[in-house]
Amino acid sequence: MFQPITSKNGLCPGLRVADLIDEATHSCKTEQIDNLFWHDDAAVIKAIPIGHFSSPDTQVWHYNKNGSFSFKSTYHIACRLPFLRNNQVLGHSSKKKMNWNAIWKARVPNKIKVFLWCVCKEAIPTTSNLIRRTSDVEPACTMCGAPYEDSKHALLSVLSLGKPRPLLTYHGLLFHNGEMSRNKRVMENKQSSPMEVVASARSFLKDFQNCIVRKNPPNRFSAPTWSPPKSGTIKINFDASVAKEWGGIGLGVIARDHEGNCVAWRTKTLLGATDPEHCEALAARLVVDLGIEQGWCNCLIEGDCILVIQKLLVAKEDASAIGPIISDILHLSHFFDSLSYAHVKRTANSAAHYLAKAAFTIQAGGDPQSLCLKPCG
Repeated sequence: MFQPITSKNGLCPGLRVADLIDEATHSCKTEQIDNLFWHDDAAVIKAIPIGHFSSPDTQVWHYNKNGSFSFKSTYHIACRLPFLRNNQVLGHSSKKKMNWNAIWKARVPNKIKVFLWCVCKEAIPTTSNLIRRTSDVEPACTMCGAPYEDSKHALLSVLSLGKPRPLLTYHGLLFHNGEMSRNKRVMENKQSSPMEVVASARSFLKDFQNCIVRKNPPNRFSAPTWSPPKSGTIKINFDASVAKEWGGIGLGVIARDHEGNCVAWRTKTLLGATDPEHCEALAARLVVDLGIEQGWCNCLIEGDCILVIQKLLVAKEDASAIGPIISDILHLSHFFDSLSYAHVKRTANSAAHYLAKAAFTIQAGGDPQSLCLKPCG
């Protein structure tokens, strides 16, 4: 989808994308891709969604989630270009994803979590960020006069601590107080010493930890649960789960009638794909395949991925990365007399989630008999 790092032995000038796709199985020619590209690029290429039905070639704008060109997206790209590092390529396949759970699970006030998130996203008001929005800003650091100021420089120049240890609970507060000190220096011409910043962070952390309520308050709202469809309709729930230990994804689908009885279920495993939306779209397509195979006429499809459900409800040509999968589902929907879609919470989709999590275990020979005995959800 984006420019690869480089090929191993150089690409043939006449090579086309279609040459890397097996038309019989509607999947990538994995061996050929592995021979042509390095591991990182090969993994991304093999994870690109491929539809079952051919569609005309079209231009897609990959810097917008929906695949459509917009002036707003070009503005953001133009603002980013001058600040890219020499070893970065816009939209490069080697870009790594941040594990945000480390931030959201830190035992600090929510405002500190949001602040750390802004730091990681380069969204705090440093000169490098401000100059992207307006040219009326001096690029130099206001604290030490350095010619360039990003989030890392702004925080460490205030604290003079060098590289911090990865202790989010303490250093999150430390960085937040350092940023507040920096803002006071710029806006109010008031300066705090590094020791005052550290002491303030320690005091705040101690007070916060003393005030934490150990017991969770009682939940006054009951979580939504699975409900049976009307008579004559089959409700099919789907979900997907990334299995890092297996290096792939598991898909789970379960169909039940108006009495809540499981009439069919299916699991499937795929290697390579890890994008959540891609995985959920593949699970939704597995639902339609199961419905056609069973000969059901009236079905209600439920899933907990709102983006996939919304795209199916809109039922329009989709230029996003999962567009080919959505197109497959809409095309196959004509085999049903009635096919509707609904978004549900995870608690009302637990059976499909369980199947998706167990997909690799089932493939390895695990006992699937207990799967349909799980509580409805």
